[in-house]
Amino acid sequence: MNTVVPGGENREHGNLTQAEIVRIGLETDILSGQVAPGSVIDETETSKQFGVSRTPVREAIFLLVQAGLLKKEARKRAIVAEINIDDFFGLFETLAELEGLSARLATERMNRAEYFELSNIHAAAAEKLQLGEIDDYSALGRAFHARILEGSKNSTLIKITSELAARLIPYRRFQVALEGGLQRNQDDHDTILAAIKSKDAEAAYQLMRRHTLEQGDSVIANIPTFSELNRTSGNTSERVRSGVGGELL
Repeated sequence: MNTVVPGGENREHGNLTQAEIVRIGLETDILSGQVAPGSVIDETETSKQFGVSRTPVREAIFLLVQAGLLKKEARKRAIVAEINIDDFFGLFETLAELEGLSARLATERMNRAEYFELSNIHAAAAEKLQLGEIDDYSALGRAFHARILEGSKNSTLIKITSELAARLIPYRRFQVALEGGLQRNQDDHDTILAAIKSKDAEAAYQLMRRHTLEQGDSVIANIPTFSELNRTSGNTSERVRSGVGGELL
């Protein structure tokens, strides 16, 4: 496992709490294949590994259970979850449609002040990317998506999409951290922002939808457990998408 010492990692991780640092460390170990499905996450050993008390470890475990990376029954230790590849891509496929719809509606409904705020978030993300401040960049990337979602001005859509997006944060963070992923993410956001600025709702929908689908593809291709399953199942994400249609115009 990776060892993260909170006091020595503040510059790399910005102002993250101990629980957030533990969560990111654990999810990185899980998604990189260093900790296999079925492995037990022992609170005492984990607290020693990260140099923290058991309280932030418990908080981190709770967050990873919510994300589906761990499973835990009452009074039992947490276990790394087995994840079904079809179910997993189904989450990204659903989120892609919801985020695409939010981009379409935001294009039609955001006012100039809201668009200006979105532009400022995107510009701030570009600065963080240049400085190599990855955690701050990731947070601004999530804020970009959240601001578009809020711009849809549809409370039901906001609630459902926010809940689903929260479950996929670890996977999105993992794929963005891959080589070239940060710049690809920023380039995608450039084109989405341009579509919103030009009031092209259909292009905004298609661009956001493709952006999220490709994130799912990247996760499946690069997480060891998924990539092995993908090779034996005939590229699940392509099979799932073959019946969806909607190529980028």
